[in-house]
Amino acid sequence: MVLSVQYLRGIAAGMVLLEHIGLKSAQYSTDVLSGWHIGGAGVDLFFLISGFIMCYTMSEKHQQPNSTITFLWRRVLRIIPLYWFVTCLALIVYVLMPDKVNSSGGETDLLASFFLLPSSGSYLVANGWTLSYEFLFYILFTLGLLFSRGVGSLLVVLALTVLSVFGFFQPQNSVWGMFLSNQLLLEFAAGIGLCYYMPLIKRLPMMTMPMLMGVGIGGLLAVNQGIQTDIRVIDFGVPMLLIMAGALGVERELQKRPNQLLNLLGDSSYAMYLIHPFILVAAAMVLSKLGLTGVMNGWFFVLVLFISSTIGGWVLFRYVETTIAKYIKKQLVKDFKDQGQQNVVRAVDS
Repeated sequence: MVLSVQYLRGIAAGMVLLEHIGLKSAQYSTDVLSGWHIGGAGVDLFFLISGFIMCYTMSEKHQQPNSTITFLWRRVLRIIPLYWFVTCLALIVYVLMPDKVNSSGGETDLLASFFLLPSSGSYLVANGWTLSYEFLFYILFTLGLLFSRGVGSLLVVLALTVLSVFGFFQPQNSVWGMFLSNQLLLEFAAGIGLCYYMPLIKRLPMMTMPMLMGVGIGGLLAVNQGIQTDIRVIDFGVPMLLIMAGALGVERELQKRPNQLLNLLGDSSYAMYLIHPFILVAAAMVLSKLGLTGVMNGWFFVLVLFISSTIGGWVLFRYVETTIAKYIKKQLVKDFKDQGQQNVVRAVDS
């Protein structure tokens, strides 16, 4: 396990959580996070991490038998079961209380919600839009596995770059066109680049790492103060790239003193990312009923929403995500005996 990446997963989920708590606080007149504008950078960090992890974990799998089917199964089994579980919960809420799902407005696209299709409507799980980009990246990465590691990675990076650059020049009036050419795709490519340059990063002087992270944090703080280009991959992507590079550079030190809390937050980051919008709604409603909203209760409101979402994410990870993964693995062991499919079984835990 790359601990620096594991910790960054938890940090990324926490940043997105704070962004959404800020929006919820404004709805309940407890707008103490009105100065927080960079939580969305957590998504950019997630994309960088995804590009890095796919390159890192599949480095020896290029041009190997069953590598493409193994990789796709691995990603589907890792992402979809829990996503569908939360989406089904959201569907129940949507049927009973439609105003509590996607309360920001717009129509909800049920088909797109389950199959992560690009849509002008909203998903039942609002955060699901990022998973659509994840699977676009996975498809491109799968094609790269047909070639040697160097050639395959280069082709994937080129494909992501061409699609992103194309987006700067085409009219933004097509759902699929906007989806296939989003500049965020560059961050998957940057993650692959980090994987290739990690040995070089680790050879840099240790004092370089705090400098890289400091410049990255400084860039985010500048954006938070309105000093920005309005090009997301520059405003959010570049600072997060520097922060991640610095974190990778101190990997050996982190391995000497692992932090169980950060490791746990990394483990439960996906579950928290999916479930927290619903916990925020429920917790805010309870606090409102108790009269614990308004400016005087602002930080208490934020703290309760943050803690409840973090605990809720851990519960979902511990008792649902882990249980689903164990069940799927058990079924695969039972149903499939050939070597290629056993590779898929072993990949479920990755």
